Amino acid sequence: MLPQKIIIPFVLLLLLSLIGAWGTARFSTLRHDLLPAAKSHFPWRATVNGGANQGPAAAIDLRESANALSVDFLLPAEATYPYAALGVTLDDDKFGAPLMDWSRYSTMVLNIKCQPANTLVFSLYTQEPGISLLPDIESFRPAQSFFNCTETGNQVHIDFAGLATPIWWLEKYQLGVASQSHHMSRVRSFAIINSFQSARNIHSDITIASATLEGHTPAPIYSALAIGIMAWVAFTVWLTLLFVKNKGKHPHHQANFIYQPVAQESKYHREKNSLLDYLASEYINPKLTLEITAIALGINRTKINQFLKEETGLTFASYLNRLRLMEAARLLTEKQMGVAEAAYAVGFGNLSHFNRTFKKEYGCSPSSYKKLEPCVNSNALT
Repeated sequence: MLPQKIIIPFVLLLLLSLIGAWGTARFSTLRHDLLPAAKSHFPWRATVNGGANQGPAAAIDLRESANALSVDFLLPAEATYPYAALGVTLDDDKFGAPLMDWSRYSTMVLNIKCQPANTLVFSLYTQEPGISLLPDIESFRPAQSFFNCTETGNQVHIDFAGLATPIWWLEKYQLGVASQSHHMSRVRSFAIINSFQSARNIHSDITIASATLEGHTPAPIYSALAIGIMAWVAFTVWLTLLFVKNKGKHPHHQANFIYQPVAQESKYHREKNSLLDYLASEYINPKLTLEITAIALGINRTKINQFLKEETGLTFASYLNRLRLMEAARLLTEKQMGVAEAAYAVGFGNLSHFNRTFKKEYGCSPSSYKKLEPCVNSNALT
């Protein structure tokens, strides 16, 4: 049994450590409200944009009050891929067009209400080095996620780390499909956009009652960690000296060792990266299946689909087709390869299936695409 002269200092130090951890968590938490605009930590202005790929454009009107942002919009049923977007650009007449550093924030919390209920897209626009140029907002990387909006109102947590860049944007700027990193230190704007599930020919309303950035500042954490480490090291040294002093009275004493755990990459990231690397090199294999991939990597099928869904929003089959079609499109236009030759080269074993899948993805047949004839891109607004 430990003597009282050891138990009391240990309990006191443990209690102080818990209090310090609680205080650090409290004072290191960042919360900055964007609404109302007059009290916002960041200068911003609201904009709206409505359009369509083909046909009549979506109509959208901004209703901006002191404490909320609201829009009314109507998506025409006869239009192809109509879109209505409520944008928040991080500048104003005084500050010009800055890029904001949001690297300290991990989440945006929205209190939002929709009439009728809707499925919407949150899109964050960040500067991509070598590509993004002001004022062309389309050159900025869009990082997106879907969320549900109810008629009674609900709180939505947007995880910035979980946002994914759409395939069409990566293709446009010839970036790899695994290039999903967006720079939170170079944020230009964000937008709330309708999705393909949004109702057509119905007057819709979106009201944002609050928008809050949440994150942590590292300074209090580092300070508290340093103080905590020094306190526990001092306690350990004192305890060691006490045992050394009383070594003769405690012949069975065992030395205490202090060590740093070995840093390792998490199993989650190892498996995800190995999956993306494997598909990037094996997609041309016409016999490649989910089962073969699972056996080759030692990862179960459910987890493979989970990785791909989180990383790209696609299932295994859709992701594999997307890889094959992107390479086929390049072979058709850059190498002027024949349709059948391109299909078999990228792993399609059936020419009819290739033609159907290609037309569904790019909006025209492979032969028309090769001739550079106009096509309707089915992923233009996703």
